[in-house]
Amino acid sequence: MSDILRASLVLVVSALDYYVHEVVTLGMLEIYKGQRPEPSPPANSTQSAFFRFQVSLGSARQERIIAIDVSSWLESEIQQSYGS
Repeated sequence: MSDILRASLVLVVSALDYYVHEVVTLGMLEIYKGQRPEPSPPANSTQSAFFRFQVSLGSARQERIIAIDVSSWLESEIQQSYGS
């Protein structure tokens, strides 16, 4: 495989990864804001992935102290958790 083709493939995969992370982040924010229903849990679980999403107490405490918008804080936590 040529270097140009390989580089193109890497860029496509990277762009797709970024897109999926953004779609997931926006979807979770819409669920939080009540603009989208929470998904049903899978057959092998009693809770949805949204319900199981965890944030650190240290981060929650720090953000509460500076009183930022909860949606912005949640978006940041989602991005940190999923690595985007």
